[in-house]
Amino acid sequence: MNLQLVIMAAGMGSRYGGLKQIDEFGPNREFLMDFAIYDAYQAGVRQICIVVRESFKREIEDLLLSKWGAHKDLSFQFVCQETKDLPPEFQGKTEREKPWGTAHVLYVLRKAIKTPFMIMNADDYYGRAAIDNLTQFLQKNPGQHALVSYQLQKTLSPYGPVTRGICNIQNDKLVAIDEVSHIQPNDPRQSYVSMNLWGFSPEIFSIVEDSFKIFLKNNILEPKAEYQIPQIVNDFLKDKKVTIHALSVDSDWFGVTHKEDKEPVQNKINALIKSGVYPQNLFQV
Repeated sequence: MNLQLVIMAAGMGSRYGGLKQIDEFGPNREFLMDFAIYDAYQAGVRQICIVVRESFKREIEDLLLSKWGAHKDLSFQFVCQETKDLPPEFQGKTEREKPWGTAHVLYVLRKAIKTPFMIMNADDYYGRAAIDNLTQFLQKNPGQHALVSYQLQKTLSPYGPVTRGICNIQNDKLVAIDEVSHIQPNDPRQSYVSMNLWGFSPEIFSIVEDSFKIFLKNNILEPKAEYQIPQIVNDFLKDKKVTIHALSVDSDWFGVTHKEDKEPVQNKINALIKSGVYPQNLFQV
């Protein structure tokens, strides 16, 4: 079965101070998304879709294709997330630079993705177990949807507050998800959270547009309003439009929110290479 990995790499990196999706974290100038591509490739995925902004599409495309060129069976497509890509009735009604959020990515992908797909952030490390579990789920259940959830305590940054989707999980199903901002490094909650590693059937696109239109109707003139995947999924759950299976993993997640996160992430990547989880060079066949 064809299965795609979608990586959201269109963010502006305002808190980080630059395009963290193409910052280098490994010894061979690897981006964090390179490790996800490697893990997905090991799990049998051969189609990669990178969501970018038009302003830096060529840069990311050239970098990734040059790195992964030796993998002749690995194909890439690059889809642009632009603020003007809206339903017809909302086009031309606002001038906006800031992206509309990750739920807008699902709208943007409506014509590009025809198979079940995993979707994740470019600036997060999810771990092989998470990608393996999600790949296996989608291969066995191509018409269903899933979320990989992590223990909150394993996702916090010591360098400042973060935003997390706090999950209500019952009988291995996601019941609700609450996007909570300003979670401090010492937060005591024993919760599972979404780190934006989802698995969807392409049937999801048939219900994305209606919810996105409702959001735009209420926020079209709000220059900073964003609609995120946890929010749109929560709306789907409230309206009983979807069932989301919860795949909880105990492995570590790590990522970069603040510039101070870079060195600890580099150290963790180097430790994974030293322990043999990854080869010295991801890009060699």
